[in-house]
Amino acid sequence: MTVDDWFTAAQQLKQVIAQMSQMPSVFESIGFTMQSDKYKHGQQVLFLGILFDSTTMTVRIDAVVAKSFRLEFELYLVVLIGHHSTSHIHHSFI
Repeated sequence: MTVDDWFTAAQQLKQVIAQMSQMPSVFESIGFTMQSDKYKHGQQVLFLGILFDSTTMTVRIDAVVAKSFRLEFELYLVVLIGHHSTSHIHHSFI
């Protein structure tokens, strides 16, 4: 299996780089391979379709990604609640 997206954070850039250098061996020790083109660090990082921006302390989600998350969440609710319809769920919640 391949690890495509992963995330780490630290107070200083040198700590982030140290953590990033350790991640491949951690994942490979449990049978995953890493995609080296995914090794990126910065104050704005796109992770699983979500943009984390530490300069403005914001998180932004693309409209398509947000809709996808909402639909996935709705499916999980159907499984958890056990109903075939989520029409009774207020759509401002999801």
